[in-house]
Amino acid sequence: MKEIKPITLQSADILTDQRLLALGPDFITQLLNQVEMLTLEKITTELKEKISFIQKRSNQVILITGPSGAGKGTLISFLEHTVGFQEAPYVTTRQPIRPGEIEKGSYGISHDELYILEGTGKLFLIVTAYGNAYAYDIDIIYSLLAANKKLIMESPPNRIEGEVEYLLPQAIKVGVVPTDENFTQKTLQKRATDSPEKQVIRVAEGKADQAHCALLEKNGIIQIITPKFGNIDHTYQQVIEILANTPIEHPLHVT
Repeated sequence: MKEIKPITLQSADILTDQRLLALGPDFITQLLNQVEMLTLEKITTELKEKISFIQKRSNQVILITGPSGAGKGTLISFLEHTVGFQEAPYVTTRQPIRPGEIEKGSYGISHDELYILEGTGKLFLIVTAYGNAYAYDIDIIYSLLAANKKLIMESPPNRIEGEVEYLLPQAIKVGVVPTDENFTQKTLQKRATDSPEKQVIRVAEGKADQAHCALLEKNGIIQIITPKFGNIDHTYQQVIEILANTPIEHPLHVT
C-alpha cells in the first residue's frame, strides 16, 4: 500500500484528479477518510460521468438561497473546486476589500457611490449585512457569461420572485433547506463564531427563510436540496443531479 504523504488538496478535487485515482483504491480510500468529501463507495461511474458532463457546460448560473447555517458556503466551495463554477464577483461597501475578493473581480465602493449606481439600474440584489452593502454588477455578470463562464450567485429567499426572476429567469435556482428544524442551531453552535444572543436571532431568521423557500418550491420557482447534519455527501450528490438534469438556456434578461 502506498504511503500517504502530506498534501495540500481541496477535498472536492479527488473526484476528477486522474493522477490521484491512478494511485489505486487503497490510497484513495485513505485520502478520502482524511477530507470532507464523497466516500469511495459513492464515487460511482455514473456520478463521475455527470460531473464530467457538467464541467463541459458553459454560460450557466446557479443561484443559491436558503437559511443561514444550512451549508451554502460549503456547497459553493464544492461547485468551485469540482465542477468548474466560479463565485460571481460582487460590489461591496465593506472596507478594506480582501485580496481574494479582488482576484475574483469584486470591487469596493463608497455608500454614496452605491446610491448613485443603484439609481442607474447597474446593480441588483443589493443586500445589507453588519452595516455593509453587497450587490451584483449586471454588466460584469453579463460579460462573464458572454465569456462562457459558469457562475454561482447568492440571494435571500425573499428576493427570488422579484429582480432575480426578471434578470435571471433561466438560472438554476437552488434552495439549501434542512428538514431538521434544529439544523441551523447545531451548525451555528459547531462554528462557535456568533454569540448565543446572535445565534438566537439567526435561528429565527433561518426559520423564516425556510418557510419562504418552501413557498418558492411549491410555486415551482426553486429546487430544494435537503442537507443532513454531519453528511455533506448528501448535499453534493443532490446538486450534481440538479445540474446534470437541468437544460441550459441563456440566464440573463437583457433590455
